[in-house]
Amino acid sequence: MRWLPDLELSERTSRRPRSVRFDAADGSRVSVTFDAKGAEKTAVAVEQEE
Repeated sequence: MRWLPDLELSERTSRRPRSVRFDAADGSRVSVTFDAKGAEKTAVAVEQEE
């Protein structure tokens, strides 16, 4: 990921196409959600929990 360049991630769960959660090598969790905003736009939210 561009925002977390040195973080190793392994997929934990996913609810495609809406969200995916990862366990990070440093013990934190990363959640990514996708929200369609029309035919050609999508909002993406990234959250890292320590």
